[in-house]
Amino acid sequence: MATPERRRIEMTWQGEVLDGRISYRDEGAGLLGEAELVAMTEEALVALRA
Repeated sequence: MATPERRRIEMTWQGEVLDGRISYRDEGAGLLGEAELVAMTEEALVALRA
């Protein structure tokens, strides 16, 4: 069950609350998660400092 905050966000961005159990990892688009994005950001910061 979605929290009230999650329900508000979904209504704002999607127009409805979706009751699903899949995550971005289940999408076929190859979406990156938090860990991958953090690693990319850290690599970019190291490159900028060099």
